[in-house]
Amino acid sequence: MARMFRDRGSFKSSELIALFLLSFFGSSLMFLFLAMFKRLLDLIFGPTTSL
Repeated sequence: MARMFRDRGSFKSSELIALFLLSFFGSSLMFLFLAMFKRLLDLIFGPTTSL
């Protein structure tokens, strides 16, 4: 994948922005999923110690 970008030349700014947004939304979705999972565990097992 890196070789493909090097063959084409430098990044376009739109590609950099797209990659940044993709990684940002991916990490925020993961955090949201973990928070929902912890809330589900709290509902099942009662309040546990916070992470």
